[in-house]
Amino acid sequence: MDSTACADETQNEANRPIEQIEQNEPNEPHGASLTSQEQSDQSDQTSQPGQPGVDQCAEWSHVMWAGYTTPSGFGCYSYIPRQPADQETIQIVVDLWQQNERLTTNEFWEAFDCQACTDWSKMQPDGTPFGGAWLTDRSNAWNLTRLQNFVCLAKLQFPRRTILYAIDFLCPRRCESVIQVKEWLEWIRQHVKATEQIDLALVQHDMQELDEFAKMHNVSVAHDF
Repeated sequence: MDSTACADETQNEANRPIEQIEQNEPNEPHGASLTSQEQSDQSDQTSQPGQPGVDQCAEWSHVMWAGYTTPSGFGCYSYIPRQPADQETIQIVVDLWQQNERLTTNEFWEAFDCQACTDWSKMQPDGTPFGGAWLTDRSNAWNLTRLQNFVCLAKLQFPRRTILYAIDFLCPRRCESVIQVKEWLEWIRQHVKATEQIDLALVQHDMQELDEFAKMHNVSVAHDF
């Protein structure tokens, strides 16, 4: 998606009533197709949000969503996996982590803005929907929420390519918040350390550069979640 298309989508969404924004978009079917690992993990532990499955992994408690098709359309259901990524996915993240491609704040923003789905303009960094600017500055809430989420992501001490990959992986599973990206990548970091003795180092980013970006867009870098 080019920058013009991104801007048009942002403007259209910002002008819609919250009641409409809260509904799933027809062209954004949520719920991922399960990997073989997830099919095994979700068996006999399908749950509703806030009702974790009995056999869930103690280190991962976020509800994920899986999609399915029927003759009448598309549906999805919630579950909590024993582990939130299969081995193939884990290896992709490890490879990206070890490559540690450096992205400037502006490069990271451009990639994030055209990759992240519309929920990143609705969710607070802690996963709460329609808080923050949606309660205090409705006319600018769409952009401010997206920018605040980005700044929180940019502060995370993970390689930025792994963050972008996490956004892509977690979006169809309805895990579209900073806290879920953070905990997913930390889960992988701890998992490979325990099972493969691979130590994935945390990364220090240029905070002065991020401070300048935040000031330019009138968002805070001190936001905690």
